[in-house]
Amino acid sequence: MRPAPPRGPVRYDGLVIEFIDEDAARFGALTSGQVDVIGSVPPSRAATVEATDTMRLWKVQAPGAAYSVVFNTENGPLRDVRLRKALMLSVDLDQLVDVVFFKLYARAWGMLTPATPHYSPAVEGSWPVDRARAAELLDEAGWTGRDGEGYRTKDGERLTLSWPYASGLQSKADILGQGIQAEAKKSGIHLRWYPLDVGTFIERTSAGRGLDMYGTSFVRPEPDILRFFLGSQETLANGGGNVFRLNDPGLDRLLDGAAAEQTPRRRADAYARVQRRVIDEALVMPVYVPTSLVGASDRVRGLAFDAAGYPLFNGAEREAP
Repeated sequence: MRPAPPRGPVRYDGLVIEFIDEDAARFGALTSGQVDVIGSVPPSRAATVEATDTMRLWKVQAPGAAYSVVFNTENGPLRDVRLRKALMLSVDLDQLVDVVFFKLYARAWGMLTPATPHYSPAVEGSWPVDRARAAELLDEAGWTGRDGEGYRTKDGERLTLSWPYASGLQSKADILGQGIQAEAKKSGIHLRWYPLDVGTFIERTSAGRGLDMYGTSFVRPEPDILRFFLGSQETLANGGGNVFRLNDPGLDRLLDGAAAEQTPRRRADAYARVQRRVIDEALVMPVYVPTSLVGASDRVRGLAFDAAGYPLFNGAEREAP
């Protein structure tokens, strides 16, 4: 549970904020005492913070959309829900997320994070890794052949999925993408995880073609973020995030109904139905829960976090050395 944001006057006349892009330099600024608080503690250094008496680590899960792989259900192989489900069941996310993020991030079960209002715990455990079932689904979909590299084929065509990412903007996800690629291969799915320059990546995602999936997350303390990504009217042309122009009237009705509910109980029930449908239809593969790792000197007191998981400093103070 996050502490309540402090009220009243701030304790200091000013706050100096520095932008230190390089992980090692930012972490070194904290350990050397040059700064009092840093964001984005490198997961590989978090244990160092926790093991010392002179620093403290906050782990705050972000509300909104978990980092998820959104599937192209309108064009390409993933129009077939059986392929989407097979891919989801092929990836051991529990192990992969633990390894990549040093057990600091939770694997995601739904597109909403647990810190989001009306998150439904009912999705948890609903799609564990099951490569035997994945194989059955691929057989049912007609991908029964195998080529020389062990990939599934149908009518002589290899089962290949295109998953580009923006080079430089998503570099930290590279190991994760490679891991998902390796897991998919175990089921005979050829997942092309490859970098594109930012301009080409934006061009392709804007067109919604030339890719079968893309990874995204979004911080927002409101479950209606699901409509932003999955509502049929929320296309990029309309300012939304529905890259692949998903058009699911049944899901639209659920999203609109959930947003219109007035009582918290009924709203929670409505959003639970939305979250269940997203998984049942395998519209996205939730991967991990974005988590803010904030490191601070042990002299800092009163640090709090807002509803979006960002640190608040108006009630913070620093003890004299």
